Amino acid sequence: MMVKISNKKKVIALTMISSLLLSGVASAHGEIALEINNGTSTEVKESIRDRLDEIKAKAKAQTEALREEAKDKQEALKDQIEAKREALKAEIEARKGEVRTDLEIKRTEAKEAVVENLKERLSNFVTKMVRRFEAATERLEKITDRIDSRIVKMEEEGIDTAEAKALLATAKNKLETAKTSIEAIKTEVREFEAVDSGATEELRAGYAEVKEAVAKAKENIRSAHEALVEVIKNLKPGENRSEN
Repeated sequence: MMVKISNKKKVIALTMISSLLLSGVASAHGEIALEINNGTSTEVKESIRDRLDEIKAKAKAQTEALREEAKDKQEALKDQIEAKREALKAEIEARKGEVRTDLEIKRTEAKEAVVENLKERLSNFVTKMVRRFEAATERLEKITDRIDSRIVKMEEEGIDTAEAKALLATAKNKLETAKTSIEAIKTEVREFEAVDSGATEELRAGYAEVKEAVAKAKENIRSAHEALVEVIKNLKPGENRSEN
């Protein structure tokens, strides 16, 4: 702003100087003309007129030069202001771009943080569920072992255990299926944790597969438990004893 005011002052000063020069020329011309009219010789008059014309021409040339200089300075000032305006505009746009980039980075980082937190929570939840399921299958295996021992004793006592054996075989198969489904949960969780935080669709699909694997394992454990209950019912004392 200070540069702009200074240049304006220079233009005004140049204009004033031009006016003064023209005024001075007019004044001198008037004084000399007065002398001419007061009886100066023709030769002297011609010399004076030539001199006046020369002074007038020089003054006009100086005035034009000053005007051109003022015009050039005004144009230079205009270009300087325009250049500063464009530079400021470019700087503002650059800053806007930086702000947008920073916001996008922060938004992405926040999203990734949420996803990572979800992965961690899901992993902790599934780990607890797997432990519970594995503990349940271990208990069912112990029950299976006790039933095997009981069937052996009943056979020694002459009790028909054919149906109980068939039911137990079915229960054992279901128990193995339950154990396999528990391992499937672990696989699904590992695959889910390996998905990139930005792959939204893959994350959704992986999460759904983990939930499905957990539900399937839970159902298989329940089915194995019910099968063992049926075996125990069949082994009630005295119901299947052979007649002598």
